[in-house]
Amino acid sequence: MFHPIRHFITITKHRNEVVRLCFKAGIGLQGLCHDLSKYSPTEFIPGAKYYTGKESPNNGERRDTGMSLAWMKSTAHEKMTETTYKKLLFLLKKLAADGEKETLRFMRHCKELPTE
Repeated sequence: MFHPIRHFITITKHRNEVVRLCFKAGIGLQGLCHDLSKYSPTEFIPGAKYYTGKESPNNGERRDTGMSLAWMKSTAHEKMTETTYKKLLFLLKKLAADGEKETLRFMRHCKELPTE
């Protein structure tokens, strides 16, 4: 079943929550840029096609075709995620040495992670 309106509402609610949390964490620009690709035809059409309201449309696409183009489309997403975790590990090490200044930077990165 094709649910473009429901899918649009879901991704927009998610994005708005991410933007709100990112501004609260002091990383508003990252929040504004978060998941804009979800609105592109490449990701939006399969998302609307596999929308159930119970799980990620990517899971339905994987079951149907064996892969999710929206997820695989972006090798950069995997690189970004890997880079994000590397930054966090680096900040954790600095946190032990530098104290409060690095704690604030670390918290900003942690607050963004659940939005990924």
